[in-house]
Amino acid sequence: MTSPAQPQVTERAEQHYVGIRGRVTMDTIPIIADRFPELLDWLAQHQIEPAGPPMLKYNLFDGDGILEIEAAVPVTGAVDTASSDAVISGTVPAGRYASTVHLGHFEGLPAATGRLLDWTSEQQLRFEVADTPTGERWAGRLEIYHTDPRLEPDPSNWTTELAFLLKPAT
Repeated sequence: MTSPAQPQVTERAEQHYVGIRGRVTMDTIPIIADRFPELLDWLAQHQIEPAGPPMLKYNLFDGDGILEIEAAVPVTGAVDTASSDAVISGTVPAGRYASTVHLGHFEGLPAATGRLLDWTSEQQLRFEVADTPTGERWAGRLEIYHTDPRLEPDPSNWTTELAFLLKPAT
């Protein structure tokens, strides 16, 4: 087993994406992740090439264990999704992100997230979040899947990047 990657602060540009949103629990996140093929089919039907690897974009935690997340795929510009019942478009904001790379099965992502949270706390960095009447809303909390498990059968070779938008430095 390889040692975890050292977290770091990186600058990310604004990124347009298309996605499918859903409300899930931590245990049912695969329900949204399983919709990536549907999203990729929609892109192919509209002759839109992905501009990067697929990701899960976390939007909201309601305090009762429900997450609002999106299975999303980056695209090169704004996309009109008004004709779709399921596919939406959005933009991941530019800014400074605390990030780390996880090498291994997706089951290791909660531990990798915990290490990133501990590191940001030690560095006295704060995430860009807003408390709203419906819960804690994240401006940019991403799991970016650099490895397609359909093409790489060995989970020990799967690479996932975690990137969380930080509050601007004051």
